[in-house]
Formats: sequence, structure tokens, C-alpha cells
Amino acid sequence: MPGRNDPCPCGSGRKYKYCCLNHPVSGESSGALPGTPPRFDNEYPVPQFLGLTPGEFERLGFHFFDSRRDIRVADRVETHPSGAMVTVLDTLIDLVPLACKEEGWLPENVISAIMKRLRKLPEYSGIMAYSEGAEGLGLKLMMTALVALVCGDVLRWDGRAYVLGPKCRREAEAGDYRSIYPHLFRTFVEEVPWTVPVPEEEEGSPLEVFFGYTLFQLSRWGGEEHLAAEYAWQFFDAVPMGRDQLQNEGEGRLAATSTYVAEVIFGLWAMFGLVEIDFDEQFGPAIRARPILRELIRFPDAWLERDLGDYSVFDGADWDEDWDEDWDDDEGWDDDEDWDDVERGTRLPPVDFDGLSPDSMHELIYKPFDAPDVVTFAGELGGSHSAPVLTVLDEVMKAIDAGEKIGPTATGAFSRAFTRHMAPLLMSDHTYDLLFRMQLPSKEMDVFALHVSRLLLEMAGIVRTYKKRFIIAQKYRSVLKAKGATGVYPQLFRVAAEKYDWAYADGYPSQPLIQQFFGFSLRTLSRYGDTPRPNVFYSDAFARAFPTVLDEDWGAWAHTHRTFGHFAWLMGLVTVSRPERDWQAPDIFESTPLLRAFIQFHV
Repeated sequence: MPGRNDPCPCGSGRKYKYCCLNHPVSGESSGALPGTPPRFDNEYPVPQFLGLTPGEFERLGFHFFDSRRDIRVADRVETHPSGAMVTVLDTLIDLVPLACKEEGWLPENVISAIMKRLRKLPEYSGIMAYSEGAEGLGLKLMMTALVALVCGDVLRWDGRAYVLGPKCRREAEAGDYRSIYPHLFRTFVEEVPWTVPVPEEEEGSPLEVFFGYTLFQLSRWGGEEHLAAEYAWQFFDAVPMGRDQLQNEGEGRLAATSTYVAEVIFGLWAMFGLVEIDFDEQFGPAIRARPILRELIRFPDAWLERDLGDYSVFDGADWDEDWDEDWDDDEGWDDDEDWDDVERGTRLPPVDFDGLSPDSMHELIYKPFDAPDVVTFAGELGGSHSAPVLTVLDEVMKAIDAGEKIGPTATGAFSRAFTRHMAPLLMSDHTYDLLFRMQLPSKEMDVFALHVSRLLLEMAGIVRTYKKRFIIAQKYRSVLKAKGATGVYPQLFRVAAEKYDWAYADGYPSQPLIQQFFGFSLRTLSRYGDTPRPNVFYSDAFARAFPTVLDEDWGAWAHTHRTFGHFAWLMGLVTVSRPERDWQAPDIFESTPLLRAFIQFHV
């Protein structure tokens, strides 16, 4: 057994106490020969470092730019670089000085120009076919590239516009990025948060911490084409704790694999044009390294040529078992805890259409307003009912009757004074205080419910502009005078359900099927909404009926937010509550009397 201060027998050159002392290996001695995959005796699967010793692996993870004896990062490359980073840089250089409203944002026309160029990259055009969230990924690539350009002083914010920084001005103006490229690479991996973080871990996502190991993977395997999933599986053979952390953020181990592909392959390797991606493979995208990788980063040949013996990515963990576990997790009904949720009333039992026949479901989702045997909507509402959109209409009518000028502004919006009047009427006291404690709303968009209500009123033809003033359309004046705002509720509901885009301004892809299937969601709310239930109750029901619709990490959120938190709340069909100071708590939904008065389901 070597002493604590003796050279480590693994061959790393470091002292034993700083290398393998805390990583005992199996067998009689802790002195593993270089190239022998170390075997750890702990609760995780046996790590496999592709022939690296623990000390070498640690240098990749924690001392990547400080291990110059082993890892050489070029100051300049000879090949003209490509990739998303260079595409964003090339576009912005053509436009500087680029005036913007504030730092960190770009004008819409500039975003469109960058996205158009990104779509022409082979990596990005392939992603468009591979992932429904490609547009969001493209925006992420663009914004992380912008952060890197600013952090690297290639671009500088002068308070009004982006201008070229002095450090790389000559090369940038000449369009020669061969020296800027390595500088941006180091800035990107050291200073830019380029992955989804793991909140519980202070050091951030394991993919960022061990980015150097991912590049070693690519250098070792990239000469031949390998599936993207193989890179992910091998990474989690080496960093099993990383897989556990990432799977907790998603929906099981397969989510960890998807995260690796999205963040490392698309977000880092493709960002710097290090890889070619073949999307024609049957089992997912296949990866091959480009020659510029070896120009940018050189690992010791001894590291890259070590014999791995019988190691295979399919040996580090039982992926068939993991797939079975994920399938069980997705079904969600193999654990006693799930059935406890059923008994508590926070989840539905495992049914498909929640009692609907296929014919009834077809009519409900494809022709809800023309299926009287399945669902009917009241032609008019009796009694007194409240809804945010009706509150806005009531206040608009009062202001018009009083001769007040409430707009439109130059952008067609309500005036600032009317916006400030409406804000406390449309928000809880806590939300209003949280948003406007320091500064009152200055424009209609600051109060989103007011903004959407105006759009609905105009789309329904109830409110229109005449001689630079808002007026009530002649067609609806008598109805509103006799019955009040509830007299036009059926027209507003149909416009909100069929014409208005629920995905408007929430920053996520459209997913139109969420809106098209609103009838099923409202039926679920009608059946179970008498009792307050968490948002997951309704997203689970929707996912079991339409399992291919919510196939993204954000899909469940998009469904409950758009259907209940946005549409149904605005129309007064549901109340949404949450503990005031716990923003991580789920939204709680409960149906209102208006839902039962307006919609009757017959199946």
C-alpha cells in the first residue's frame, strides 16, 4: 500500500492522497495498471472511463484547461470553423452597431435572420426533422452564443447597442475567426450556463462539469460513426451519479439520455461545428467527428489508444432493464404510491378515454360545437357569473358610457390609465403586489389577461375602433344593454376556443392538438373539478388519452397552463390557486358554477 504522499500507482503523476486514495479498487492492491478500467466499490454501477485512470478522468472534469501537459487546447485553428456559434457571430457582425431595447435581447428581424441561417446548417436542418422542439433549441443556441460573444468581449454592450469589442475587432471585421474560435470555445464552456442546471447541485449540471470527458469520448470514438445514444450511455457508465441527477429532472433514465443528446451533442458539439450528424439512422442520430476537433483539442495518443478489453456501452448498465423500468414509470401504475394517489383523489386510475367510446371521443375533439349527443353549450347564460374576460368587458362598457378615452394607443392597445385601473381587478392582491410593488404597469401587455381579453373582444367583433376610440359594435349594443356582459359569453367562448391561439406569447412550440382537444380537457374538469386537484391530475388524464401529444419535457406544463391556467381561467371556468410564497408548489384547479351552467356533457 503506497503512502499518502507517494506517487499514485495508477500512473497519473499525482500524490496518492489526491488521486486514488478515496477511490479504492477491487483486488489485493489499489495500484491499477494504466488503461485498466477502475472498479469502484460503491452503490453506483462500475464506472468505465474509456481506459482513463481516475486521476486522468479527474483532470478532464476539474482541470481541463490547467492540464497542459496532457490536454492541449489550440489558440488558433487552421480550418475555417463552422457551427451555430460562427453562424450567430457572422450574422451579428454584419449588423453592428446593433441597437437593441436592452442588453440580452435582439430585435425580431435579427432573430429571424439568425434562425434562417441556422436552418441551413446540416446539423440544424437535421434537428428540425428529428425534434418537434427544434425551434426552441435553435433559440437556445442563439441566446447562449450571444452570451458567449459578450462574455468573450467579441461583442460589447454600450448601453444602447452591441458593438465590436476591441479584443477581436480586427479578426472579426476581416471575417477570419480562426483565432476567435478557440477563445469563444473556452469562454463558452467556462462562463456560459449552456445546459439545464440541476438545482440541488452547487457545481451545476454534470454535463457541464465533465464537458472535457464528453470531448474525450468524441475524440476516442469520432473517427467512426456511432449512435448518439451510445455516447450518452457511455457517459453515464463513467458518471452514474450524473444519470441519477438528470433522470430526476425528467421522466426516468431515457430522459437522461435525451438530455445528453440535446445538451452535449446539439448544444456543445454542434454549436462549434465539431460533428457531422446523420439523421437517417434507424435508431436515432449518428455522430462522426470533424477534423477541426483534433485541431482544437489534442489528447495524448496514449489515452486514445488504450485497449478497452471486452468493454461495451451495453455492459456498464443493464439498459434493457432500464427500458423496462422506464416503461413502468411512464405507465405509472406499478407502485403502491400511485394507487395511494388514486385513493386520495389526486390521480385518475389507468383508463384510456375516461369512459368515452371512440365515437364519442371523435365527436368531442373534432366537432364539439356540432355534437349535441355528446356535449351542448348554453345559448345564453342566466343569473350572475364572473370571468376575467367579462370583467374587462364590463369595465370597457362603463368607461365608454362615461365618455372616457381608454384607447386605442398607437399599437391598438388599451391606454395606460385603463391598464392601471384593470390590473388589480384581474389579479390577486399577492400577485399584484409582487409584480407592481416597485413600478405600476406601463402598457397593456404588462397585464396579460387584459391584453388577451381585448384581443378576444375584437376577434368576436364586440369591441372595435371608430375615429380613434374604442366603441361597442352596433350588433351587440342591445344584447349588452339587456343582459350585460354575460349576454355575449357564448360568442366569446367560441372565439377563445377556435380562433385565438392558446400558445400566444408563452415561448413554447404551438402544439395545436392541446387546443383542438379542449373538449376532452373540459369534460375531465367537469367530472372531477368539484374537488380541488393538482395540475398533474389533469395532465395525467390527457396524457393517457393522447400519449403521443405530450412527448416533450414541457408538454404536461403546456397542457395544464394553456387549457386551465390560460383559457379556462380567462373564461371563468376554473379557479387556480397556489400557496402564495411557494412557487414550486403545483397549481390547484377547481371548477366554477359557470362551467356547469354553460357546458353540459351527456357521455
